[in-house]
Amino acid sequence: MIGGFFRGVVVVSGLLALTACWGGSSGATSATTATVSASATGSPTATLAPPVAPEAERSAEGAEAFVRYFWEVHNYAYENLETKLLTRISEPKCSFCRATDKNISELRTEGTQIQGSRVRMDQIAVPPIDIKTGVIVSGTIDQEPAQLTHANGSQTTASAISNAQCFVSLNWTQNSWLVADVAIEES
Repeated sequence: MIGGFFRGVVVVSGLLALTACWGGSSGATSATTATVSASATGSPTATLAPPVAPEAERSAEGAEAFVRYFWEVHNYAYENLETKLLTRISEPKCSFCRATDKNISELRTEGTQIQGSRVRMDQIAVPPIDIKTGVIVSGTIDQEPAQLTHANGSQTTASAISNAQCFVSLNWTQNSWLVADVAIEES
């Protein structure tokens, strides 16, 4: 559910635009990822505690830790159908983040549940530079397969994503990182 579902359609925004990522396209995409676990009763299984932010540090190591934290927050948002923390750590103009927020809101409103689809960032690279205001962190991400259960009981599946190129633009503001935007290119 990278900015929505990474696969399924061609993710437009959010849940890699949950609805937009179901067709599978190649090329850079700015979208969102989703992860919502459904219990046997069909209601979301909330993760009790939100991810803990790493200590803010304006360095390559700090940027890497923050990007890993961002994906944990992204997964948490889908698991809990709640985007307050995601909004707090992203710039207002982050199209991927806004799309994710919109997608999660739609899922909640429609009563759709997602099982699986967690995103994990594997390889990661931060340029070894003196970071003044921002940096682009690159790496690869994997996403678990997902199953969507719609309010009417119908189900849709999305296959796993492996080794998708990911670029996360970060801005250093005051004493913390904010996500400026995310681009994902499926291989």
